[in-house]
Order: sequence, then structure tokens, then C-alpha cells
Amino acid sequence: MKPRRGGLLRTTLQDVADGAQTPTVGVYLLAELGQVVYVGKADDGVDHRLRQHMHRGSDIGKWLYSRMESWRSVRLDVLIPPGTCADVPAWVRNVELACIRRFHPLLNTAALGRR
Repeated sequence: MKPRRGGLLRTTLQDVADGAQTPTVGVYLLAELGQVVYVGKADDGVDHRLRQHMHRGSDIGKWLYSRMESWRSVRLDVLIPPGTCADVPAWVRNVELACIRRFHPLLNTAALGRR
């Protein structure tokens, strides 16, 4: 499925690993067993951002490695800015923060004021 502006792309980490297209810009949510684990933003490719996490050894990168065998069950949702959006960076920041506040992801502790 080709991502389009102003929508939602729902896929799995396995689909992305197998070459599924992801948006260049957007807010992504990783979820497993109904729990949002992480909310992040990308401005140069969601797949690229996920690879960065894995190579940097961050908490989310470690989590991604630990789930590698079950990526088919890890959901990836990407919220894509509308084509009419005048300030995409501001939209992405605001949507990321709103999703973190709404879903309380397990690994976004700094953004929630938890450490």
C-alpha cells in the first residue's frame, strides 16, 4: 500500500522489514498487544528513523531488537500530515505530543515527565 498525504498508514514492522513503503514525514506509533510502546516522528523516512533507533542502542532500539522474532505482531501506525498543511514541522510536533499524552507509551518516559 502506498502512503498518501493526510491519512493513516497501518502496517507491521515485518511488512516494513520486507520492503513496504513508509511515509517520509509523519508521526509513528508502535504497539504490541494493544499497548502503545512508542510514539515518534520522522522527517526523512519512517523506516530510516526506525533503523536509526536500532543502531543507536536507545531504549526503543533495544526493544525493537528484543522483538525481532515477532515483528509480524508489532503494529506500526503512521499519521501523515494533510496535503494542505502549511506548517508540517509544527503539525508533526503537535501530533506527536498529543499522541504521547493520549496513549502514554511505555518508552516515551521523558516526554511524559517520567524517568
